[in-house]
Amino acid sequence: LTHDPDFQAETRADPLYGHTTTPRWFLQMQLVQEEVVRRASEIVTPLLMLQAGDDRIVSAEASKKLYEALSVSDKSWTLYDEMHHELFREIERERPSGQTIAWLEARS
Repeated sequence: LTHDPDFQAETRADPLYGHTTTPRWFLQMQLVQEEVVRRASEIVTPLLMLQAGDDRIVSAEASKKLYEALSVSDKSWTLYDEMHHELFREIERERPSGQTIAWLEARS
């Protein structure tokens, strides 16, 4: 989920962290994801999407597909090619964190 060894160790040691999923969870997530894409035109609030390029959980292609389906005019999508799933726990987390702060400040 991250390149940062400290966060990796923290995740492994966390007794509340779910390390597995079930088939039902997987199927329900697929259904919800399909619905979100189908209803993307209903999203009207500004949206910032940050995607890890080396993500083994979320497909960058699927994320981009959703982004392109959005009809909202104030939207931004960034791919962090070398990062894993947990962008804000990555070694270079200042990049996505800084982008998020700047995006929010521009809208406040």
